[in-house]
Amino acid sequence: MAGFKDLITKTLISVEPHIVSNLQKNPTNRINCFEIFGFDIMVDNNQKPWVLEVNVLPSLSSSSPFDKRIKTMLVCDALTCVGLRGYDKTKFHAQTTEILGLAPFSPSMTYSQVKDKERLDGTEKLTKDEMEMLMDLDEEFLRKGNFERVYPLASNVMHYEQFFEYKRYQNVLTAAYLGTDQKIRDKLFSSKHKRVYFSEV
Repeated sequence: MAGFKDLITKTLISVEPHIVSNLQKNPTNRINCFEIFGFDIMVDNNQKPWVLEVNVLPSLSSSSPFDKRIKTMLVCDALTCVGLRGYDKTKFHAQTTEILGLAPFSPSMTYSQVKDKERLDGTEKLTKDEMEMLMDLDEEFLRKGNFERVYPLASNVMHYEQFFEYKRYQNVLTAAYLGTDQKIRDKLFSSKHKRVYFSEV
């Protein structure tokens, strides 16, 4: 299974510049879309997986009750994981293009400074953009349902950095954050945000 996860991660990293480029064509929100990909993978005699193709529009039609159940769960979990947010449609469309434009990501450190950190120490003065990105990372994980996150993880985020065509500040900040103890993570947000956690009884 590890080979499948590695193959899928590397495949998506290879098209990351193209995905980012398309996202920037509609710069109104950093969380403005999602995709479900369908991977066709072949396993050879040595149990090595190979990607045959990746479908950007995989079929969600059902050919049996079991197939319907699986795909219904997939769509439900995907929409829950994305975390759709409500907005005032009338107010949104009344704004000008200039107002809707998304400002550049605001970092609190340089790329080199955050790259040298194996983990955050809690004294960082994170910007609003950084805090929103990291909180979205945590909250998406809490909403994952039957999905399994294969990247980014504290155990692999630095390993896969070498495969990115462009080295991005957000990626190394995520790596440092994932390597940080939970108590320090909470400290980073405590001054501006109060988190509420629910546990199942």
